[in-house]
Amino acid sequence: MPTSSLPFTVHHLRTVWERRHERNVELFHYSDLRRDLEGEMRRLAAALGIDVDESGWPALLDAASLAAMRAKADVLAPNTGHDLWRDNRAFFAEGRLGAWRDVFDDDNRSRYERRLNELTGDDADFVAWLHR
Repeated sequence: MPTSSLPFTVHHLRTVWERRHERNVELFHYSDLRRDLEGEMRRLAAALGIDVDESGWPALLDAASLAAMRAKADVLAPNTGHDLWRDNRAFFAEGRLGAWRDVFDDDNRSRYERRLNELTGDDADFVAWLHR
């Protein structure tokens, strides 16, 4: 199955969703990182048992910013050695939540929703988490 297909993506995300209640699993959602990067990074450090000195947080937060990742896109974007992106910074896009919806017209959105429901078995909680 190609890694860029909707079935592959749903399958991949379903595997972590189904394990979300295990004590060694923490799910981090892009929308939460955009809303509260510091809070989510602190949650990640806590989940990993990493004690970060308070003086280190500003540098960590700066390094995790969209602007910093774009600036180092040639190192941080996946598959940079395969010329997947015309510009490696494009992998980091604009960082706007839900931007994918602007690319679809009404017909495409309807087809996507029907296919997603087929793939998820109409699991409303899972679909809501995917789209959050």
